[in-house]
Amino acid sequence: MLRTVPLGKYRISLGALLFCGGVTFWLGNMLLRTGGSGFAALTSSLWFLFLLVLVTSGTRTMTVARLAGFYCLGGAMMSVMYLVAMEFVAMEGARYIDRNVFVPTMEETLKLAPVAFFLWRLRDSRLWTLGASDVVLMAATSGAGFALVEDAYLRLNGSPWDAPIDWLPVASISGDHLVAGHGIWTGLAGATVGLALLWRRLGKVRYLLAASGWLWSVLDHISNNYAAGLSMRHDDPLHDFLLTIGGHGYFTIYFFFAALAVAIVADLYVVYATLPFGFVPRAPLRSTLDGLRAWWASTLERRKLAYLVFRTHSVTGPRRAGLLIRGALLRRVLIGAPVRS
Repeated sequence: MLRTVPLGKYRISLGALLFCGGVTFWLGNMLLRTGGSGFAALTSSLWFLFLLVLVTSGTRTMTVARLAGFYCLGGAMMSVMYLVAMEFVAMEGARYIDRNVFVPTMEETLKLAPVAFFLWRLRDSRLWTLGASDVVLMAATSGAGFALVEDAYLRLNGSPWDAPIDWLPVASISGDHLVAGHGIWTGLAGATVGLALLWRRLGKVRYLLAASGWLWSVLDHISNNYAAGLSMRHDDPLHDFLLTIGGHGYFTIYFFFAALAVAIVADLYVVYATLPFGFVPRAPLRSTLDGLRAWWASTLERRKLAYLVFRTHSVTGPRRAGLLIRGALLRRVLIGAPVRS
């Protein structure tokens, strides 16, 4: 069975070829239909993610290539949401308030779905070597990909991008309301999930912590959609209540940056204070391109080991034994010792 196709002097897998084709169609179709608005949306989205990658560069273990996959998965979830929303609106008796509760709830769930699937699928392996900032990055990237086409068309139509925020280009001001945007909503949900996964010693309280970011994002998203619809209708007590408890959207920004800061500080402690001094020798930093790549790869693996060792303190029994074995193997790889299967 043919699994690769020739491309010049290289061969590329069919899966990679289909992936590249899908991404090309997704971005190309959006840019052709929205023009400059699409380029502005794409630039703002990538700038937001670049800043997140930059501020988490001292703690993350996720590669940019992996994050690119989450960006595309977020875009795919937008297509799924579009079909779900069309079916829901077509249902008889789908009232205005129903749509503005159902749609935001589904969107916040679908944006987080690729991250949840990744964490669940690798719950016995990669999950234990992740930091909280990794989950923030995965979630925010998925949310930014989800938002891309929607933001492009909103910019094309002039609303709510009449007053974008210069220092936070994925958000905007609409009247007296701040629209945080999908990247920030999902990033906040990812931050609380990441902290809950890191702080396993919290016991059952960590489940409430994990859900809190998602719940707040759903509430603020509902408030945003409900307020946008009522701007063309009339004042309503529910509208005033939602805007008040959400601080007209500003609380979400505060919560996001606070959660991001806590995630980074918590990860910094794990990365730089968990492993005993000299437990894993640091790879030498060389000025050559290959040397830099080797140093960065070694740095990411060392962080994975730190997160793994930190988590062994909160588990017992066979799982703890398995983690210790995995950590010992990873350490041997880092120090250059041969690993026997």
